[in-house]
Amino acid sequence: MAEKAVQFARNAGYEEIILWTVSILNEARGLYRSLGFSMEEEIPYNIWGRDLTEEKWAMKL
Repeated sequence: MAEKAVQFARNAGYEEIILWTVSILNEARGLYRSLGFSMEEEIPYNIWGRDLTEEKWAMKL
């Protein structure tokens, strides 16, 4: 399904897709990587009493 979303964005003329996740969500990170996204930014923060790292993943189309 994610591949279809990327293909839709390409067909629609989008120039880039940006996705956000946190470092503990390994399945999301693996999916983004497998689709060709690369991590562009990491932002540490504390939320829900936990220290987490927010990640920005992007793909140029």
